[in-house]
Amino acid sequence: MMLTKEEIAQAKDEINQLLTRVNDLKSRLPKNHNTEHIKHAKHSEEFFNLFKLPQIHQTFTVRESEILLFLAKGLSNQAIGDHLFITEKAVKFHMTKIFKKLQLKTRLEVGFWLSNLKKGAHPLA
Repeated sequence: MMLTKEEIAQAKDEINQLLTRVNDLKSRLPKNHNTEHIKHAKHSEEFFNLFKLPQIHQTFTVRESEILLFLAKGLSNQAIGDHLFITEKAVKFHMTKIFKKLQLKTRLEVGFWLSNLKKGAHPLA
């Protein structure tokens, strides 16, 4: 299948428009932008605030803590996996470990546990 000159020119125009859009988006990023900050919740202030709690860092792995953070935001397993660049199956594996450590059975129970923890209660103490 041969492309006409017009089709090639149109494709080039579309590519140039996309490149312009990408460059525009890149220009809006902070100067100290780090893609790892976007990829991993562990770089966020919110994660560090959660992870510095003794009940979290003494009980959960870093990955489990990341998943807890996203769980607290109400994200689905698929959405959590997308944020952490892991499969939904991997998220479910970590969720099972979290449930066992907390001796809880549902995401809602984990959400209540986190809410109490943030309010200053010490559910694992």
